[in-house]
Amino acid sequence: MYSKKILNILKKNKLKIGDKVRIIVDNKEIKGIIMPRPDSGEKDCLIIKLDDGYNIGIKITKEKIEKI
Repeated sequence: MYSKKILNILKKNKLKIGDKVRIIVDNKEIKGIIMPRPDSGEKDCLIIKLDDGYNIGIKITKEKIEKI
């Protein structure tokens, strides 16, 4: 389960697991699908499945995130 911080960010942006999103991090655009968080790892990272099939974790702070 995601941390309360991440859940609040998702709720604020009206996002849920399975939504396709665009995230701007350090002036780079990342597109992918919000995935459930695995049991291990950083709870403050949002897990995204990229178009190439890889999953990445993004520590959300002041990044811009929106549904596409």
